[in-house]
Amino acid sequence: MKNKVLAPVFKKFGIIEQWGNGLRLIAEELKKYPEIKIEWSE
Repeated sequence: MKNKVLAPVFKKFGIIEQWGNGLRLIAEELKKYPEIKIEWSE
């Protein structure tokens, strides 16, 4: 998350667990749907 004002608010309300965790969580959830192919790039 890039917004340093919103990030602590989201964490307090449980919307996010920690900084930099999003891509790992998405990859874990997508394992439930093998028919969906993803490709990571920067």
